[in-house]
Amino acid sequence: MNRFSSYNKIFFLYKYGMYVHYDNNGEFVFVNTSNIHFNVFDYLTVQYLYNSPNDNVHFFNNHIMKSVFDTNVRKRQEKIYREAQRFKLAFSRFVHMVKLKVKKKHNYVNLVFQPFHKKPICICDNNRVYSFEDLELYHMVESCFNYETYDIPTILHLKNPYTNLPFKLHHLIYIYFELLQRGKNSLFFTLYFKHNFSKDALMARYEVHLYVNCLKHKYHQLSDTRKLHNLHRMFRAFPKYSAFVNIRVELFQKLFGNLSEPFFIYRNLKHIGADDDSAFLNLYEKKIRNRLSFVLRKNPMLGRKILSKSKETNRYVYHVNEDISQIISM
Repeated sequence: MNRFSSYNKIFFLYKYGMYVHYDNNGEFVFVNTSNIHFNVFDYLTVQYLYNSPNDNVHFFNNHIMKSVFDTNVRKRQEKIYREAQRFKLAFSRFVHMVKLKVKKKHNYVNLVFQPFHKKPICICDNNRVYSFEDLELYHMVESCFNYETYDIPTILHLKNPYTNLPFKLHHLIYIYFELLQRGKNSLFFTLYFKHNFSKDALMARYEVHLYVNCLKHKYHQLSDTRKLHNLHRMFRAFPKYSAFVNIRVELFQKLFGNLSEPFFIYRNLKHIGADDDSAFLNLYEKKIRNRLSFVLRKNPMLGRKILSKSKETNRYVYHVNEDISQIISM
């Protein structure tokens, strides 16, 4: 028997017993339809929620939101649904609190074997209680959205690091609200929650967003040399500003270092042909062009090679103009 459907049976047996065909011993009984308080719509609602293998939300979406009955009937159905949900949530929390008290604790330190600095988040899984710091659990959640395979974002299962088994749905819901309560809110985990933890639904709507998030994670793993090389590639993509590459490395990174990540994302989006989602491409291209044009407008001679005759050797030599007329900030 599904645990949550058993909660429904407990609730309706004691709250709406007059509409249930079974007594406390599980014996079939007839419903007294001649009772003055009997309501056929309440009866149908209780019968569906009592016997249905689907969860209560399925009933709400398919029978209340799409109800063909009048407003009064829909309100009665919604009232019963809300009461059942309130009981299930309260009873689930009570069961969870009891399990945390009686089940054996697996760990008394965090993942790096340090004592907990504040009250941990406790999760009951496979008859054991596992404790996590909110920050380490937050990083575990975030890491699930940082991977891509052949330029396709991949949402990983959130796993219990002590068992290497995926957390169940009720664990994910519990983790979401615990992190939310502690101010460790994750954007993609929130969207994941709002899409009923469906990977397909999240991917269908936020594939490009997830890919950009993967690119940000990938960029921060690059070495300083790779990041500098990425900057040089940016000026090959925007040749109008190619003179800027002539200035010394320290000044070059100071002026344009903050464009390395946007260009890395822009270049990879172009590579996979993300022109259909031009909003992202335009956003990053505009950010890059605005910064480059701003520097050029304020310092039009920056990076230019200036030829002059040396008095000592009587030969023509050149130097790179690195004069900055003002502190460049934008």
